[in-house]
Amino acid sequence: MKAQILIMQEKLRGKNKILGRSIMNAVLQIGVIPVSIKIHNTQRDRDISFKMTHGADGGEVGYKWVCRICNQELAPEDIVKAFDVGDGKLVSIPEIQELKTMIKGMQLLGVQKRDVPHHFISDTYLLSPNLKEKGERNYAILVNVLSMMDKEIYVRYVARGSEKIGRIRVFEGRLMLDLIPFADKILDVESVEIPQSRIPIKQGEIDLVKQYIEKFARENQFSYEDESSMIEKRVNEAIGEAIEKRTDVTIVVSSENTLEAQLKQILGV
Repeated sequence: MKAQILIMQEKLRGKNKILGRSIMNAVLQIGVIPVSIKIHNTQRDRDISFKMTHGADGGEVGYKWVCRICNQELAPEDIVKAFDVGDGKLVSIPEIQELKTMIKGMQLLGVQKRDVPHHFISDTYLLSPNLKEKGERNYAILVNVLSMMDKEIYVRYVARGSEKIGRIRVFEGRLMLDLIPFADKILDVESVEIPQSRIPIKQGEIDLVKQYIEKFARENQFSYEDESSMIEKRVNEAIGEAIEKRTDVTIVVSSENTLEAQLKQILGV
């Protein structure tokens, strides 16, 4: 049983530093120059997945697609997407899947250098050369050219029916793909009013908070590489205990915020 627990915990932790297999292949066509690439995730999805079960007998819960008119169970090929126009009326659009697959892969839009705000970027992927398609030579040439020009390539990127702007940039000798929503999808952060100018703030308040933050910074050295999810650790421990005892384990996550309590004490609030 101990060995089983160790194997399960190692499976849950994963190998954090190793990129997995590519999620898809693509060709970046720059005029007459094809660059065959593979696309990799740069973040490991380490969320622990659980199965839904019946509390009374532990049986696994299943799901069915059922028509609300005839109560007939449906297969995937029986389902057609529809748009809700209101008043309980739906307009069926059988060709919606074809519309989503009209553009595939990457379509070159331009070459420039833009200052893209961090909150615009939704995902980042690593691009590697597709060795089976002999893409390593053109990949290496493109990395060198973009580095020399200090430029980035912008593409229209479509995958799994989702379409976004892609920014291809060089990072440590590799090509990275940042996905950016279209301009009409970006919300204006200035639309939320921050009434800073109307709040009277005393210099003494600013100095007090500044002293506290400086003291905290001296006493607490933050290391990004050393941080990990405390909740995930507790869940892993709970799963290990459940495997060993074969009983339900209740997980309690403390909501106490000692930093906030200290700050309130200093400010007298």
